[in-house]
Order: sequence, then C-alpha cells, then structure tokens
Amino acid sequence: MIRNLLLSSIIIASALWLIACDETNTSTALSGNFTTEVSGSIKGKISGPGVITYLPPSEASFGSRPGYFFIADDTGVRELGITFSIPSKTTPGTYQLKSAHPIDIGKEFEVRLDKSTENQTVSFRSNTKGSITLEEFPSDPNKVAGSIVKGTFNLSAENSSGERVTATGAFEFWGR
Repeated sequence: MIRNLLLSSIIIASALWLIACDETNTSTALSGNFTTEVSGSIKGKISGPGVITYLPPSEASFGSRPGYFFIADDTGVRELGITFSIPSKTTPGTYQLKSAHPIDIGKEFEVRLDKSTENQTVSFRSNTKGSITLEEFPSDPNKVAGSIVKGTFNLSAENSSGERVTATGAFEFWGR
C-alpha cells in the first residue's frame, strides 16, 4: 500500500514538473533563431538561440556611458560568435554599422565577430562596413522579456592584422 502510494506520488509529481517545464519553454524563446554565414579569412556558420541584454547608463573613468543593448547568437566563448551593440531608444529601421572608438560604446551601431581557438580569441571589429535592419525591437529597455527581436544584417570587418571577413545573417527570437 505504501509502495503504491509512493509510486503514485512520484508519477503525479513528475507529470506536474513536465507540465511546468513545458509552459516555461513555450513562452521564453524560439530556439536556434540566430543564423549567420561567414566568409573571407575565416569561413563558417553561426547558429544560436539569440540573446538580448540591456546595459544601463553608467559612469566610467572617461565620463558617462549611455545605456545600450547588445544582441548576440549566444553567450560565452564559442568557436564563432557575433555580437551587435545597439544604442538605446532604437526603433525598427535600417542602420549603418560602424567601428566606433571604445569611448563611444553605446552611441553607435557596432558589431564584433569573434573566432575562438583554444586560449585565443581573434575579433573582427575594425573598418566595419554594412548595415543592420531591425524589423522588430523592444521600445522599452525595461520590457525586453517577451519582446520579439527580429532583423537581418550584411557586413564586413577586419581584425587587427587586416584580415577581412564578411557575414550575412538573420535573427528572430523572444527576449528573456
């Protein structure tokens, strides 16, 4: 009797856990919806779930830094990765990508493409040319969760050795 009661409790708890997990997954993200084709001095594909984060304004040694968004194919170190910096108060539209001075972070539309191997990461972020088109984007930095982030891009950039890459891609995912 106790054994049957314990087994029934485990089955019910497992079913409730699965239902709860399913509800959470449906409302938070469209998976694998950040894709990029990279060519030039490196070649490859970037694919990830899509991430958006808002970094609020802050004080730095060089003065005030405005708040800005970054969107990326994923987080952490990965073989190939791409990250865009997007000024706050951005609305849907097409914007030119630039290589801004580090002091100007958050003021311009920027991109960084990273190639990581073992303990080294090479970044392509200089002499940037191209554009990003935002079709849907959060209007309020405090309401990123549940907002759709959707767009396309086409760009080229160099690393510190002057090697050049081009990248074309699209993204569509829910902010979390």
